[in-house]
Amino acid sequence: MMKRMARRCSRVLLSAILSIAAFTTTATDLHAAPGDTETVIDARLEGYPSKVATEGSTAVMWMLLMLLGIITLAVLFKDAQRSHLD
Repeated sequence: MMKRMARRCSRVLLSAILSIAAFTTTATDLHAAPGDTETVIDARLEGYPSKVATEGSTAVMWMLLMLLGIITLAVLFKDAQRSHLD
């Protein structure tokens, strides 16, 4: 008897949470209008007579990838017989 009541209570609670979540996501989507996008003004590009743009670089991501690769490969050469008490 108690298990049925607890199961029913949890189902009601779960359905209430899901319906609230569904309502809030649809409500926020309705408020967002497609024409409300803001233009980002980059101060580095202001004042030039012609239209210029900055080029993006992925150098930092490549360096991070290499660093994580080195750390990952360094684990392979760890001595298996080494104790944590050394």
